[in-house]
Amino acid sequence: VIDIGTELSNPYFTPLAERLGAEISVNVVSEGKLVNQSSTDGNQAFLDNSFLQDALEGKPVFEQDVLEGRDMFIKAVPFSSFAGEKIGVIEVGTDATEILAGARASLWTMLGVTLVISLLALTAFFLFAKSLGNAIGRLTSTMGRLASGDLTANVEGEDRPDETGAMARAVQVFKDNALKTKELE
Repeated sequence: VIDIGTELSNPYFTPLAERLGAEISVNVVSEGKLVNQSSTDGNQAFLDNSFLQDALEGKPVFEQDVLEGRDMFIKAVPFSSFAGEKIGVIEVGTDATEILAGARASLWTMLGVTLVISLLALTAFFLFAKSLGNAIGRLTSTMGRLASGDLTANVEGEDRPDETGAMARAVQVFKDNALKTKELE
């Protein structure tokens, strides 16, 4: 059995952490509590004791935290003695600052594109509604003139493929019938 104390842990984990681009913290059970034995980030645990206790109990722990201004993803897992007894928790923190910065930039880009597309859609809808309103307004005016006996009113919009065009064609039929009736009289 070899016991590696804190003096040997930091020199062992520091080069490993540097090669991985990560931070490592080792917490051991001492007098029923988890105590930080070694850490590449200032001799302290990365996560709160409640997370470390969950990890010791075998629950999955994967958290995001900020260490020294860096966004870190931290995974905590228990480790056991040769006898199988859980004796501590090791935390490995991966620097995700660049990934999260890219994600934030993508989010802002997506929000900007969504805003632009929404504004374009609203503008197009407004223009369509205005065009439809104008066409119906002209048709209503023409129907009013025809109803008052002015058969010289010009029916506009017959060439439209929508319902407004169908209404204009129906008004034109009424006008043509009124002209034929007047001619017969």
